[in-house]
Amino acid sequence: MEDRHKLLKGVIFKFVRKYIAGSTLAAALDNIKQANARGMRATVTFLNEGAADAARARYNANTYVQLTKQATRLHLNADISLRLSQVGIGLNNGIADRHIASILDAAAGNGSGIWIEAENDIGMEDLFSRYRELRKKSSSIGIEVPVWYPLDVTTIKNNLKKNDRVKLTTYSHTEDSIETIDEEPKRKKRQKKVIAEKEAYGMYVGSIGRLLQEGISVSVLESNERIVAKLASFSKEYKKSLIFELPLGYSKNSIGKLVKMKANLSVYVPYGKDWSGYVLNKLTVGHGKIRGIAARILEVRGAGNEKDNK
Repeated sequence: MEDRHKLLKGVIFKFVRKYIAGSTLAAALDNIKQANARGMRATVTFLNEGAADAARARYNANTYVQLTKQATRLHLNADISLRLSQVGIGLNNGIADRHIASILDAAAGNGSGIWIEAENDIGMEDLFSRYRELRKKSSSIGIEVPVWYPLDVTTIKNNLKKNDRVKLTTYSHTEDSIETIDEEPKRKKRQKKVIAEKEAYGMYVGSIGRLLQEGISVSVLESNERIVAKLASFSKEYKKSLIFELPLGYSKNSIGKLVKMKANLSVYVPYGKDWSGYVLNKLTVGHGKIRGIAARILEVRGAGNEKDNK
C-alpha cells in the first residue's frame, strides 16, 4: 500500500511539475530571469505551508529574506507573495510582526512589492485589518482578494484607500463558489462551468471598475486564458491600468497573444518541495473529484523540508 501511495504521488508530481519552478532558490531565480527577459515581471512564493512553531516561522521568513536579497543582487524585477501563516501569524509574542518587518526591510528600496495572500484560516475582515496595519509601515504591501469576495463600494471604502494595491483572483487559497462543479453529471457539469466562468468574469469586471474608480492599483492572477483575454480587451483603461499575472506553466501561445496586445504581464512563480498544499489550494480548485483524490493521496498538512532553498 505504501509503495502504491508513493507511485500515485509521483504521478501527481509529474502532472504539476511544469507549474512549479523547482525545489531550490536557484530554480526560482532562473524562472524570474526568464520572465524578465520576456518583458514580464514575476511574483515568487515559497511552497512551505504554515508554521506550527517559532523555528518554522523563522525559517520561512529567512527564506523570503534570502530570496529578496538575491533578486536585488541580480537586479531582477520581482515581488514576493507570502501567507501570514508561514511567518507565524497564529503564534504569540509578535513573532509574525517581527518576521514581516525583516522581509520588508530586505525589500525596502529595491522596488520589490510584498503581496499578502488570502487563506482559508484567516477571514477577509481580519486580513484587511492586518493589511491596513502593514500598509502604515510600507507602501509596497498589497493584498490578495478572492474575486468571489463582495467588493462593493462600502466594503472598499471601509477597508481600502487610494494607491493601495489589490490582487483579484479565482486562483486562491480559499474556497470558492465553483468548488463542486466536478460533482455534477457530465452534461450539467459542462453547462455549469460556462456559467461559472461568466460569473467570474462579471465579478472581475465589477470589482475592477470599483477599485480603479477609487484610485487603487489592481492586478489579476488568473489561470483561465479566456477570462484574461476578455479582461485585457475589455477597454483601453483595463489594458493600460491592470497587471495580468499568469501562473507558471501557462500556455505560451496565450502569453504571446497577450504580449501582442501590449498587456502588462507578470508570472506567478512558486518554488519549493512542499508542493502538496499548492496542488490542493490552487491547481485543483474548482475540480471537486480531482481535488478529493489528490487530498487523499497527498495527505496535505505535512511539515515541509528545511533544505528547500539550499
